[in-house]
Amino acid sequence: LCRLLTLLLLLWRLLWQHRHQLPQLSHRTWVASARHIAANRDPLQHYAALEQAIASGWILSTAEVRALIGVKPSGDRFKRGAFAFIRADKVGNQAGWKVEKI
Repeated sequence: LCRLLTLLLLLWRLLWQHRHQLPQLSHRTWVASARHIAANRDPLQHYAALEQAIASGWILSTAEVRALIGVKPSGDRFKRGAFAFIRADKVGNQAGWKVEKI
Protein backbone atom coordinates (compact mmCIF):
# COMPACT_ATOMS: atom_id res chain seq x y z
CA LEU A 1 0.00 0.00 0.00
CA CYS A 2 2.86 2.37 0.84
CA ARG A 3 4.56 1.51 -2.45
CA LEU A 4 1.35 2.20 -4.35
CA LEU A 5 0.98 5.61 -2.74
CA THR A 6 4.64 6.40 -3.42
CA LEU A 7 4.19 5.43 -7.06
CA LEU A 8 1.05 7.54 -7.34
CA LEU A 9 2.84 10.54 -5.85
CA LEU A 10 5.80 10.03 -8.18
CA LEU A 11 3.46 9.70 -11.16
CA TRP A 12 1.63 12.85 -10.08
CA ARG A 13 4.93 14.78 -9.89
CA LEU A 14 6.09 13.54 -13.30
CA LEU A 15 2.78 14.35 -14.94
CA TRP A 16 2.71 17.76 -13.27
CA GLN A 17 6.23 18.58 -14.45
CA HIS A 18 5.32 17.61 -18.03
CA ARG A 19 1.79 18.99 -18.07
CA HIS A 20 2.66 21.43 -20.87
CA GLN A 21 3.14 18.38 -23.11
CA LEU A 22 -0.41 17.22 -22.33
CA PRO A 23 -2.54 20.19 -23.37
CA GLN A 24 -5.81 18.26 -23.26
CA LEU A 25 -5.59 18.01 -19.46
CA SER A 26 -6.15 21.19 -17.48
CA HIS A 27 -4.96 22.11 -14.01
CA ARG A 28 -8.50 21.49 -12.75
CA THR A 29 -8.28 17.93 -14.04
CA TRP A 30 -5.04 17.38 -12.10
CA VAL A 31 -6.51 18.78 -8.90
CA ALA A 32 -9.73 16.81 -9.33
CA SER A 33 -7.68 13.63 -9.82
CA ALA A 34 -5.70 14.29 -6.67
CA ARG A 35 -8.87 14.97 -4.68
CA HIS A 36 -10.44 11.76 -6.00
CA ILE A 37 -7.39 9.75 -4.94
CA ALA A 38 -7.40 11.48 -1.56
CA ALA A 39 -11.10 10.75 -1.00
CA ASN A 40 -10.71 7.04 -1.79
CA ARG A 41 -7.68 6.16 0.28
CA ASP A 42 -6.72 4.74 3.61
CA PRO A 43 -6.79 7.58 6.18
CA LEU A 44 -3.14 6.92 7.10
CA GLN A 45 -1.69 6.79 3.59
CA HIS A 46 -0.77 10.45 3.56
CA TYR A 47 1.65 9.86 6.45
CA ALA A 48 3.60 7.35 4.35
CA ALA A 49 3.68 9.76 1.40
CA LEU A 50 4.88 12.61 3.61
CA GLU A 51 7.57 10.38 5.13
CA GLN A 52 8.68 9.46 1.58
CA ALA A 53 8.80 13.14 0.62
CA ILE A 54 11.00 13.84 3.65
CA ALA A 55 13.31 10.89 2.97
CA SER A 56 13.64 11.79 -0.72
CA GLY A 57 14.01 15.54 -0.18
CA TRP A 58 11.14 16.28 -2.58
CA ILE A 59 9.69 19.74 -2.90
CA LEU A 60 5.93 19.37 -3.25
CA SER A 61 3.64 21.80 -5.03
CA THR A 62 0.77 23.49 -3.21
CA ALA A 63 -1.68 21.21 -5.05
CA GLU A 64 0.24 18.10 -3.95
CA VAL A 65 0.30 19.23 -0.32
CA ARG A 66 -3.41 20.05 -0.45
CA ALA A 67 -4.15 16.62 -1.96
CA LEU A 68 -2.19 14.91 0.81
CA ILE A 69 -3.39 16.84 3.87
CA GLY A 70 -6.67 18.31 2.63
CA VAL A 71 -5.68 21.91 3.39
CA LYS A 72 -3.88 24.52 1.30
CA PRO A 73 -0.67 25.57 3.07
CA SER A 74 -0.10 29.29 3.58
CA GLY A 75 2.59 31.61 4.88
CA ASP A 76 6.28 30.75 4.88
CA ARG A 77 5.90 27.93 7.41
CA PHE A 78 2.74 25.89 7.83
CA LYS A 79 2.26 23.28 10.55
CA ARG A 80 -0.23 20.46 10.31
CA GLY A 81 -0.17 17.58 12.75
CA ALA A 82 3.34 16.18 13.10
CA PHE A 83 4.58 17.87 9.93
CA ALA A 84 5.81 21.33 8.99
CA PHE A 85 5.71 22.63 5.43
CA ILE A 86 8.34 25.25 4.63
CA ARG A 87 7.97 27.37 1.50
CA ALA A 88 11.07 26.44 -0.47
CA ASP A 89 10.81 27.19 -4.15
CA LYS A 90 8.39 27.23 -7.06
CA VAL A 91 6.95 24.16 -8.75
CA GLY A 92 5.54 25.43 -12.02
CA ASN A 93 3.33 28.38 -11.16
CA GLN A 94 2.76 27.22 -7.58
CA ALA A 95 4.70 27.55 -4.38
CA GLY A 96 6.99 24.65 -3.51
CA TRP A 97 6.98 23.14 -0.04
CA LYS A 98 9.68 21.17 1.76
CA VAL A 99 8.29 18.78 4.37
CA GLU A 100 9.82 18.34 7.82
CA LYS A 101 8.72 16.15 10.70
CA ILE A 102 8.18 18.09 13.94
